[in-house]
Amino acid sequence: MTASAHAWILTDLAGQRFAVANVEMVEYLTEAHIMNVPLSPDYCPAVMHWRERLLPIVFYHRLFAPGAAVSELHHIGIVAYQRHPGEPLLHLAVVLSQAPYRVVVTDEENEALPECYRDPVHSPLVRAVFSLDNAPVPVLDVNYLASSTLRESLEQQVSSPS
Repeated sequence: MTASAHAWILTDLAGQRFAVANVEMVEYLTEAHIMNVPLSPDYCPAVMHWRERLLPIVFYHRLFAPGAAVSELHHIGIVAYQRHPGEPLLHLAVVLSQAPYRVVVTDEENEALPECYRDPVHSPLVRAVFSLDNAPVPVLDVNYLASSTLRESLEQQVSSPS
């Protein structure tokens, strides 16, 4: 028997698609008041007000292309994650190039990990990969996306010579 699940497809400012689990997508916004935060990582340079909280804003495309251009922000997805089971939900904002949309994914649609996620810094971002329109779509581990481990790994990658 084939198992299926709902997921949300998100598209970053570089046009790269990725997915989050259905329960992780909390809200979609078309505008936000954004405040830059000095000395923040390139991929997470700002915060925004949301439901009486400050949320970090992730520019996902900058994980793979540091310093990449940022256009006007008209699409922001709010995603939830938990550090440990039973703990309160935490949230972060992800800048998108278009509105997210929901899909049904089956376990028969498994795909290989896309090349850009194969290095040790980026591979923990991916929980699974499925096919959509004959292209691989990684399902993100939002907890890792929000982690200090990712930030530290990216900083180490930049500081160490290739």
